[in-house]
Amino acid sequence: MSTAQDPDQVKPPAGKGGRIMRSLQRKFVQDTVVLQVGMAVTMATYLCTSVLLARGLGPHEFGRYTIAFTLYSLVYFVANLGVTTAAISQYARACGEKDDAAKIEVLASFLKAFLVMGIAILVLGYFLPDVAEWFYADREVGYFAWALCLLGPLQMFNGFILVALQGARRMRDYVLFDNGCGILRTVLLFFAILNFAELWGVVLATLAAGLCTSLVGLRTYGAVRRESQPGDAPPPLGAVLCAVPRAPLATLCRSGALIAVNKNGNELLRCFANALIGKVAGTVELAHFRVAFYYIWAVQQLLGGLGRALLPMLGFRLGTSGGDMNAFRRDVARVAVVSGCFFILITALFVAVAPFAVSFLYGGDYEEATLLIFIMAIGHIVLGFSVVSDPFYIYTKQLGLSARINLAQLFVVLIPVGYVLIKAYGVIGGAVFTAFGMVFQVIHLLVIWRYFRRHRGLAALEPGTR
Repeated sequence: MSTAQDPDQVKPPAGKGGRIMRSLQRKFVQDTVVLQVGMAVTMATYLCTSVLLARGLGPHEFGRYTIAFTLYSLVYFVANLGVTTAAISQYARACGEKDDAAKIEVLASFLKAFLVMGIAILVLGYFLPDVAEWFYADREVGYFAWALCLLGPLQMFNGFILVALQGARRMRDYVLFDNGCGILRTVLLFFAILNFAELWGVVLATLAAGLCTSLVGLRTYGAVRRESQPGDAPPPLGAVLCAVPRAPLATLCRSGALIAVNKNGNELLRCFANALIGKVAGTVELAHFRVAFYYIWAVQQLLGGLGRALLPMLGFRLGTSGGDMNAFRRDVARVAVVSGCFFILITALFVAVAPFAVSFLYGGDYEEATLLIFIMAIGHIVLGFSVVSDPFYIYTKQLGLSARINLAQLFVVLIPVGYVLIKAYGVIGGAVFTAFGMVFQVIHLLVIWRYFRRHRGLAALEPGTR
């Protein structure tokens, strides 16, 4: 049977369990550094993209593009089963257990689930022109949003590569692929702005970028297989495709749906804010809000490398240690403290230069976005610490609890508060609402603290936890 790609993943002889744990910790640090560098490049490509769109389209058309992309995101939210994160955790556990059959099954189940999602996104997108005409009196924006729904199926191969590389902790390969896709997207949008400077050209360039990155993903998968040792290579693509018809969906979709409540809940809040601001304040004010969000989002990507390394690391650790609860508890505590303090420091630096950065990057038309950045940044006081939430809920089999908490806070607290703030204060209310949503994540940190306090004497996680 194949093994994971790294020599530190081989199970040591009896009496040397500490050595494998130290090796995994070193690998985690190495992966985190690689991913942080990669996320810095990704951040730069997205910032370049936002600058190109904001300057090339102008505030009004950039606001319309934001509306179109928001409508697409709402459809994606409804159809998304959250299978990517669930598949990464299961694939990482299979690699840790050195189970070839399980790896093929996870990848095949992912493709099957994503195919269903892609079809659902296209069907739901059919109604977007009517929605845009009813809510914004702009049917053309709805057609642009429907066209963007083609991104759903195109992103399937990108997600497949993400699972195969990140789940196996092939972080360098993943970073090269992800950064290459970001650069390609930026280049295509640059030529679209240069030659057309119209919304339809940007939409076509976005779709072209999705198609090209899917093709690059397939080539990347093949290259990784060719250049790897037989025991380290990901499963043959043919074997995965042959397993798709009989691949089970229940376990993956059940876990994925619970994970999606959290991730899609955050996406729903962003879409809700964009949609309502576009209606209440207009497209120009929405453009200012979008610039501020891009800036804050770019800062958040510096935390993404740590989050992406953490999930598979814990899967490998549990797979090789038999579910050592004490080690799990220490890892969660250390990562939460380090990431939280690091993120607050990075945010302070970016906020300090925000007035100069916005003026230099986006121009004088978007200077109002600086105040919105200051307000949104308040949420980062909590956000960095909550990077451990998803891995905690996945590996302690608490996803049901996470889903109930997120649904309750989403519909009982956050959306009502956001509606009142945006209706009363427009774009300023939207920025306050965005910060409030991030700060409210503290409830998950309290749940984690309470769980470990109640299970202080537990030696190991329940066998079979995935």
